[in-house]
Amino acid sequence: MWRYRLLLILLALPLVIYTGWIALREKDFRYFRERLGFTTKSIPGGVWLHAASVGEVVAVMPLIQLLAKT
Repeated sequence: MWRYRLLLILLALPLVIYTGWIALREKDFRYFRERLGFTTKSIPGGVWLHAASVGEVVAVMPLIQLLAKT
């Protein structure tokens, strides 16, 4: 178990550093916060849906349409 955690830390650290470098280069710190999952914008009563592929988007469209009606 400790090997997995160590590997995860070793792999995540370069990604965080790279993301920070891109944010500094572009002077867009919102990019860095969003990539790490910290967002400040939220709509009260809003619903987040995540679809990772076109098939998932097609599958969730009836749900989106149903939610838009209510």
